[in-house]
Amino acid sequence: MTDATEVRNRPYTTDMAPRGFLQRKTWSQGSYLPRVEALRPYVTDRSVLDVGCSSGNWRDDWVHGQVATMASELVGIDINEPAIAELNERGYDVRFGNAEDFDLGRTFDVVMAGELIEHLENAGGMLRSARRHLKPGGRLILTTPNAFNFSNFVYRLRGMPRVNGDHTCWYCEQTLAQLLRRTEYEVVDMTYLHFESPGKVRGRIAGAARSLLPDRLSWGTLIAIAEPVASEPADDGER
Repeated sequence: MTDATEVRNRPYTTDMAPRGFLQRKTWSQGSYLPRVEALRPYVTDRSVLDVGCSSGNWRDDWVHGQVATMASELVGIDINEPAIAELNERGYDVRFGNAEDFDLGRTFDVVMAGELIEHLENAGGMLRSARRHLKPGGRLILTTPNAFNFSNFVYRLRGMPRVNGDHTCWYCEQTLAQLLRRTEYEVVDMTYLHFESPGKVRGRIAGAARSLLPDRLSWGTLIAIAEPVASEPADDGER
């Protein structure tokens, strides 16, 4: 498991981008842009907290950078100190914070965490911290790799591991919904991000396979929208 100090001081390079079935070494626009479009209706003209925001900051289509053009206010937190310093120099508002237990002393309309929860030892801690930072009626948005994506099975059939060295677990619709319920959220929507694989040959192969499979097997990224469960009002009446 990666040591927290190592993560905090890790130089930021494109080598940190994940590899995927039928994908290049670095993520293509085909995989980033659907994330931006999926977020647009939730973050436009709203205050947003982005947890674990530094991933991909070398790219023109970096998700945090795109959200900054839509949100009325955007704050990020991250554990990677070199990345935080770089982003603050570039004009972003990014604070140091542990995703599993953070407190900024304020609330937001939206808390988002893209491809983060699968890296954490204490995912429940992150979800509880996020809930404390949501305004009444606010929403949590999570994206995470889909455990049941067919490419995972292809890799296993070929005898190859399909695990990012920084990941602690996989999530599917059922396990992510269960975790959200246990941390006092109501799931508003659970779906998959659709994107095209880069390259003509890879795109055709992937397209043919996806046409035969349900979404839960076809697509590599799960997106969940959730709201905190409203607290029961105190009963001041006589029993």
